[in-house]
Amino acid sequence: MFTQYMFNGLAINPAYSATDEALSITALSRYQWVGFKGAPNTQTFSIHTPVKETGISIGGTLIRDQI
Repeated sequence: MFTQYMFNGLAINPAYSATDEALSITALSRYQWVGFKGAPNTQTFSIHTPVKETGISIGGTLIRDQI
């Protein structure tokens, strides 16, 4: 499902949120078997950011998967 994981590390590993020192937003969309009726598609949206002066990061991921 995540053939493009290198563009959205937060979808694979929650600890990825600590790798950036600024707000990071990622959106991906994948349509598989285009042209076939009922073809699957997946969209992901991720956001993560460090919390100032605390040494922690927060983030979240939304995933839509239609088959």
